[in-house]
Amino acid sequence: MYGRMGLTVIYCKELQPMVSFYRDALGLTVVAEQEGEFVLDGGGHALLLQSRPDRPTRDAETIFVGADVETAIKELAALGPVRLEGEESRGFHVQDPEGNSVCLVND
Repeated sequence: MYGRMGLTVIYCKELQPMVSFYRDALGLTVVAEQEGEFVLDGGGHALLLQSRPDRPTRDAETIFVGADVETAIKELAALGPVRLEGEESRGFHVQDPEGNSVCLVND
């Protein structure tokens, strides 16, 4: 390995709904911001949301591990969580405002 992974970037068509989703719904903390971008702390791995309406990220999948799945699925019910097929007790996924998959698993 040539270092450690520290940042994931998602280019956003509409930045504010994405920031609200990751900050308010999923509980990430904004650690830096400047015009057109926000950096959120994902618990040891940062997420950069950057305004790029000309080329938004499509079909990204972000996975959160160590989730209390039963509590999270109840608290995120308004987001329409879908259990993982064949591994229903292990986790579920929802979509962010731009259609990217966010998966929460218990291990």
